[in-house]
Amino acid sequence: MTKLQESFLERWQAAGGSLTSSEELLPRLEEFPGGAETQVVGHIGRRDQNMKALYLRAIGTAQKSIRIANPYFTDMDVVKALCKAAKRNVKVQLVLPQDNNIGIVQHASRYNYPRLIKAGVEIYEYKGRMAHEKVAVFDSRWATFGSSNLDARSLINNDELNLIVTDTGVAEDIEKRLFEADIPKSERISKYSPDFMDHLMHPFGGLL
Repeated sequence: MTKLQESFLERWQAAGGSLTSSEELLPRLEEFPGGAETQVVGHIGRRDQNMKALYLRAIGTAQKSIRIANPYFTDMDVVKALCKAAKRNVKVQLVLPQDNNIGIVQHASRYNYPRLIKAGVEIYEYKGRMAHEKVAVFDSRWATFGSSNLDARSLINNDELNLIVTDTGVAEDIEKRLFEADIPKSERISKYSPDFMDHLMHPFGGLL
C-alpha cells in the first residue's frame, strides 16, 4: 500500500467510513515505467507541522528560483523565509489572486507586500478570476502541489496533503503551463502602501 493510499484510508476512517478490506478499494499498484519520483506529505491538523516544515525547508535550501502560486498567503514564517531567500539572490516570484474570495485574507496578505518587495520578491496579482492554485516549484528541479494553502488554517488547523515530485521535466512543465502562462495575465505589484483595512486585518492573518 502506498503512502497516498494510507493517507486516504486514515481520513476515510476518521470521517466514519468503513470497509471490510483495503484491497477491495485500493488495488495493488504497479510501478509506472518512466514515472517521476514522488513523495506524499500529509499533515494532520493540530498534530504536526509537516506541511510548514516542507515549505520552510524548501525555501531555505533553494539556490536559484522559487515560484509559488497560492490563494491564501498570510503565514509570517513563510514571508520571512521568502525575504531571506530573495536577499541571498534567489529569484522569488509569487502569483496571488487580485480578487480574493476572502477579503480578510487579501488585506492580511497585502499588508506584507512592502516587506516582500523591499527584499526583492516579485509579486504578481492574477487578474480575471479567483486563482486557486496551490503549487510551488523550486530551482526548476522539483515541485509540490496539493491541498495546502500558506495560511494558519492549512499549516496548523486543517488536514492537508501535498505531493512532492522530484523531476525536472515535471517542474519545467508546471512552470510553462502555470507560471509562464499566468504571469503575463497578472499585474506586477512593484510598489504598495498598505491601506487602513490592510493594517486592520493584518493581526487576523495568523488566525486564518
